[in-house]
Amino acid sequence: MIAVGTDILRIARSDEHGAPIMRLSGAALEAPAPERRRVAPSLADERDYMVACAVLAAH
Repeated sequence: MIAVGTDILRIARSDEHGAPIMRLSGAALEAPAPERRRVAPSLADERDYMVACAVLAAH
């Protein structure tokens, strides 16, 4: 799981593997496993998506 500090609003649900999906400013930030990290937009605008990508890239 990736900790994003105060930018995590809440854990929205879990994916099909049981990994947490966290809400980040309207985007769903997923980290099911280190080798499969990805960001899945969830009705997010482009800026939210890019913030989530930047957070993933930093880890």
